[in-house]
Amino acid sequence: MSDRAAPEPPARLTRWEQRTEVPLFLAGLLFLTGYAVRVLTPHEAEPWNDLALTLVWSTWLLFLVDYVARLRLSGLGARFPRVHLLDTVVLLLPLLRPLRMVQVYQAVQRRHDRPRL
Repeated sequence: MSDRAAPEPPARLTRWEQRTEVPLFLAGLLFLTGYAVRVLTPHEAEPWNDLALTLVWSTWLLFLVDYVARLRLSGLGARFPRVHLLDTVVLLLPLLRPLRMVQVYQAVQRRHDRPRL
């Protein structure tokens, strides 16, 4: 293991992540709500299923836009998916979006220079 700290992300990427953190968290909750409605509602409840499907696809599209923006702002190019493996997995499997909170927690702990759990 190296004692070197991870390189700082570009300032534009950091600003983007700070501005989108709460809206994307809320979008994640909407995604989970839409997904739950799709899974738990009988298929005969057509308007609710259609609305839930629209909600699921719309929020996933927001996640895709965020991923592409962060890919471009990072300056990592094709290395971005490997460096940000959790983000890539969450994009492909949005039900795992709450796992991103682990990254947020770690970043807050590093910022406050406190030991992590």
